[in-house]
Amino acid sequence: MHRLKNTILFILSGGLQFSPQYYPYDIIYKRAGGFSPSSIRVTLNRLVLNKEVEKIEKNDIVHFRLTSKMIKQLKEDFFLDYTPPRWDKKWRVAYAGKRNRLKKLGFGMLQRSIYISPFQVKMDHSQLQFNVREIIPFSHKEAAAIAWKLDELLTRYNKWLKKAANFNKKIGNIMTLVDEYRALVKYDPKLPVELMPVGWPTALARKKLLSLVSGKFP
Repeated sequence: MHRLKNTILFILSGGLQFSPQYYPYDIIYKRAGGFSPSSIRVTLNRLVLNKEVEKIEKNDIVHFRLTSKMIKQLKEDFFLDYTPPRWDKKWRVAYAGKRNRLKKLGFGMLQRSIYISPFQVKMDHSQLQFNVREIIPFSHKEAAAIAWKLDELLTRYNKWLKKAANFNKKIGNIMTLVDEYRALVKYDPKLPVELMPVGWPTALARKKLLSLVSGKFP
């Protein structure tokens, strides 16, 4: 069902072009090849209930399109409107706390029980105890590479880029690459440019994805 949901959202996005048009059932059925009409209808109804998709009737025919909320979410998920954050050259260093909570706040683990983040912490999380430092016992890029395992992420980016370069639109399932890209960038820490390795491939991967899906679902 997760693949079907992603496929429907991709279709309604016009192949990530986000045209404002509505799509009727028959177009969605055709472009979501491999899924039954009944499963498509169930998934669309769930998306409508979750306010991720709008449903209207035009000339007695039901049509669907993405809500503004979902358009915003997809653009974030695919790094389409992404601008690297500015950095104040200071690290937030936390020595304790729940790992999952710290990760949600943008912290990476530098060493055991030591977490760092270049981002300012919102006031509603002010109960989190941390120090603000300009200097830590690593270079800034070394710290970022360790805390967010950038070498491993770079390997995953390169693997995806190689797969995308060899992709054949005539015989391949574009949604496989789309889903893999979306899962990949989810783990990108979205750090300030100063902290990333030279030539970090986020922009290249995004450009390649948009090139592959261009004109896929007009």
